[in-house]
Amino acid sequence: MSIVKQLNTVDDAHVALLDASAAFDTISHQRILDTLSSRKVPKNIIHMIMSLLRNTHFNIKWYNQVSKTVFYPLAGVKQGGILSSFLFAITYDELINNIHKIPCGVLVKNTFLQILVYADDIILISSSSNGLQKLYNEVIKFSNKYKDINMNPDKSCILRLGKLKKDPISFNNIPTQRSARYLGGILSNDISDTLDIERATRSLYAKTHQIINHNINTLSYTSSKVRKVILNAYGTVYALETFEKLSSSLQQAHRYMVMKLWPNFKSQMSDGYITSSKLYKDVADGAVSVKEQHRKLRNNFILKSKKSSNSIVVDIIGQLPTIEVNCITSFLNSILV
Repeated sequence: MSIVKQLNTVDDAHVALLDASAAFDTISHQRILDTLSSRKVPKNIIHMIMSLLRNTHFNIKWYNQVSKTVFYPLAGVKQGGILSSFLFAITYDELINNIHKIPCGVLVKNTFLQILVYADDIILISSSSNGLQKLYNEVIKFSNKYKDINMNPDKSCILRLGKLKKDPISFNNIPTQRSARYLGGILSNDISDTLDIERATRSLYAKTHQIINHNINTLSYTSSKVRKVILNAYGTVYALETFEKLSSSLQQAHRYMVMKLWPNFKSQMSDGYITSSKLYKDVADGAVSVKEQHRKLRNNFILKSKKSSNSIVVDIIGQLPTIEVNCITSFLNSILV
């Protein structure tokens, strides 16, 4: 979410996170056809793609009774289809091109930001509320062209980032919020909203426990190396160096995972749980701390970004400095300011 951090360095940035209701299921086949034609895709390939979309059929099964009527979808792309994400993405190119014709956005490091699109998740960005509304009107115009995409104001929201830290302004019945999640990250002007670590960790470990419980019979036959990979994938979220400082609920979830993966350590446990962080380190054998893991991931991401063909990625992410081992602590403190 480096772009969002950059937005907090400008004076004022109005941001709209838009939700399209079941867009993958409702995208018009005519929209896809017209988009492929406008891109000058050969007609025989267009015919093949449209056949894959339109010749799909299905029945309805209800209490072991199967309908005799066969249904053919008139819209949407196949869930999990190898072409689905590409077909959906290219239809949004028209929206992006139309947005670029509107002189509303925010200048960030010589890059004029107006819209970010990932699948059906759309972010609009402008330096003013009026500008943001103009961008939103273009989204509505794009959605209504084939009457297939419906924007859901109730699940959308408007934020306001930047140095001025002013309250966001609502329009078209879209609610305002102090912070919101986008692609797993938190967008906010308030640092306290980005530090909800324990809640996120509990959720992560709850899901991990379900996976382990459902596969415990299989895991008991796996090598110690495989189990360490599983533990380290989630265990580093706790940060080994702060294990004993965590809340008891997080420690308990952590110990539960070790107990399940290494039941032979029961003799060294109290009330069924490992009580020593040293014992956990011995079991994990080489687990990387959160700081070191973050340093490696960040540096690799920056180095790859420098070679990106996307100018925005190069100008914003590619210009960030890499971190040496002895600079980890100071860097983590700086990004939380």
